[in-house]
Amino acid sequence: ITHAAPVSAAAFAPDRLRFATASGGGLIVTWDTDPVRRFRGLGRYTFPASALAYDPQGRYLAVGGGVSEKGQSVTL
Repeated sequence: ITHAAPVSAAAFAPDRLRFATASGGGLIVTWDTDPVRRFRGLGRYTFPASALAYDPQGRYLAVGGGVSEKGQSVTL
């Protein structure tokens, strides 16, 4: 799984061993840093993801974005 749309957000986990990327197409992917390789695709959201943040322990990833297909704003 790779991003078909440009990457719109990225965030490193607190341990710096993983990072996540998001694209305007709604795809979220997590990666290992050593070596850099795809760890897991987290699915495709119905909105363009534009913000990512890990919790301080690195267990959870928050995803924020723009507008849904129905024109409704999306919030966390």
